[in-house]
Amino acid sequence: MEPAEAHFGFTYWSLLIPPFKPESVLILGSGMGTVTKLIRKIYGAIPIDEIDKTLGVDAFKYAAKTNKVYDYVIVDLFDGDKVPKKAHGEKFISDLAKITKTMVAVNDPTSTTNPFWHLYDMNFDLVHKKESKNNTISFWAKEGVT
Repeated sequence: MEPAEAHFGFTYWSLLIPPFKPESVLILGSGMGTVTKLIRKIYGAIPIDEIDKTLGVDAFKYAAKTNKVYDYVIVDLFDGDKVPKKAHGEKFISDLAKITKTMVAVNDPTSTTNPFWHLYDMNFDLVHKKESKNNTISFWAKEGVT
C-alpha cells in the first residue's frame, strides 16, 4: 500500500494516518475530524474514538481514566498554536502507554529533537519521524512491537 501522503499530499493530516490497518483508533485532539475522514477513506469503517475539548471531553482525563486499549493513538493536542505542557508530561505519556496496543503518533510543532522524547523512550520505541512545513510527526511503537 502506498503511504497516505502519496494520495493526499504532505499535509500534517496525511502524516498522521496509520502506516498499517488498525483494529481501533483513538484521536486525542480531533479538531474538525479531518484525520478521521482520511483514515476511513483508506481503511474503511474501523472504530475511531475522537476526544477533543470542543466536544466537551478532556483528552488528559480520558487517557487517565479509560479502560479501552487502542491499536493506534494519535496525539494532536493544541491550545491555540501551542501544545499544552501536560502533553509532554510523564503522567500523560505513561497513560498513553497503558491505552496503546501497537503505536502512538505524536504531532508537535517543535524540532526533530524534542526535549520530552526521553519520556516516550521509557514506554515506547521510536519507529519513524515525518516532517511537514511546521510539524514533526513521531511514531512510537510499544516496546517489542516493530
